[in-house]
Amino acid sequence: MKLRQIIKENTRHEVKNIKLKSRVRKLEAKLAILEQFKTIEADRRSTKGIRSRKDIKGYRDTVDTFLDEVQKKSISNKIRKCNREKKLSKARQEQISLQKISNTVVSSISSSEKPTSTKNGNELIQEISHNIDESNTLSI
Repeated sequence: MKLRQIIKENTRHEVKNIKLKSRVRKLEAKLAILEQFKTIEADRRSTKGIRSRKDIKGYRDTVDTFLDEVQKKSISNKIRKCNREKKLSKARQEQISLQKISNTVVSSISSSEKPTSTKNGNELIQEISHNIDESNTLSI
């Protein structure tokens, strides 16, 4: 139970970390755009060239779109990783419960009243299925 809580907490932290990294990337990209804008303004003043604001806005939109896609992919990968970990955890738990059932069946067979050498195949099958039913009832 504590492992699940730790996994959930780690996942929350990872998602928050991804969001913050994405935000930093966006801010860095915007800073780069502003720096480019400053150099463009300086070039414009020196060469008296005119650069339209539409071009700059289009570039910003392109950068924002790219960063959004990167963020979506990153979050999707984290979700896949979390689902994979859940699946592995569930498989481990099932394996452990099957081992417990197997150990219960083996111990109950070895401690039964009749010696195993005197039982025929049908009696063994009935006893095993009866023990499995009992262990399933106990585990529920």
